[in-house]
Parts: sequence; C-alpha cells; structure tokens
Amino acid sequence: MPAFVRRLGRVSNSELAALYRAAGALLAPSYGEGFDLPVLEAVACGGVVVASDIPVHVEHYKGAVELFVRGDADSLAEACIRVLTDDSRIAALRSGGPRHAARFTWQECTRRHIELWQQVGPSS
Repeated sequence: MPAFVRRLGRVSNSELAALYRAAGALLAPSYGEGFDLPVLEAVACGGVVVASDIPVHVEHYKGAVELFVRGDADSLAEACIRVLTDDSRIAALRSGGPRHAARFTWQECTRRHIELWQQVGPSS
C-alpha cells in the first residue's frame, strides 16, 4: 500500500465522510486538545484513527481509536503499522467507531453541561 499525502482544499461534508472511511488512518498526534472534533468525526464515519494518549483522547475515545504514547515516534509507528496491517483491528475500529460516536448527541452533551453547571454553580 503506497503512502502519500494529497492536499484537497475544502471538501463537502459527504466528501469528508467518504475520505474518513477511505483513509488508511487519520493521525491525531496532538500534545493537547480541547475535544478533538476531527477524531469524533472520523470514528463516526467508520474511519480508523491513530491518536496520542493525551487525556482527552483517552477519556473520550479509548477503545474507538488506536492510542500511542504522546511524543514517542516508535510508538506512533507501531500504532500505524497495527492499523494498516491487522485486519481484525481494522475491522474492530471501523465497526466500533460509529457506535462509540453515537453517544455524543447534542441532547447528551447538553444534559452533561447542565449537570456540570449545577454542580459548580452557586446553590439557591
């Protein structure tokens, strides 16, 4: 499988979903993120994601992405090899991702935000 990068510019949502599914993997080698929406988008579309083990990735995406040790090039390379060569791992990530992402609905996110603000806000 040849590896290459192609710059596409702006794409439509449907094109983006197809690209997530067709890619060998989306790499998210971040040192820090707030939530990392591209990771959620990719797993929701059945894409394979290789992500650093920063807290947000572990908290929100563990089990739905292939994690590697942040800042460790060898760990990143090993994770990439796993998701590009291990057919059972690829299948598990592609099938499990959409189920995992389904829990991030607007209603659920709103409910959790209200719950959090009720916990930290002043009591009446």
